[in-house]
Amino acid sequence: MDRASDILSLEGDAANGEQIFNDPSNLCASAGCHGADGVSGAATPTLEENLMSSTDMDIVETFLNGKGSMPTQAARTDQELADLLAYVTATFG
Repeated sequence: MDRASDILSLEGDAANGEQIFNDPSNLCASAGCHGADGVSGAATPTLEENLMSSTDMDIVETFLNGKGSMPTQAARTDQELADLLAYVTATFG
């Protein structure tokens, strides 16, 4: 299996994913990225717009490889990325 498939095979914890998303060292929730609400940051299109047309595999691939101005999150553990996936899809998807 590749890493993306490994991540998708894990049970994500949305509560832990929320902590990762809101972690000041991660910057996801900052105004320069997505904003805490997923729409008020500088990143465009918004998370809601991105997630409407993205599969879970697309999202995980973006976590692993980055996209546009979004940096890779590949240094995170597979479980952290599964948790982050659970949070963003439950909250913004």
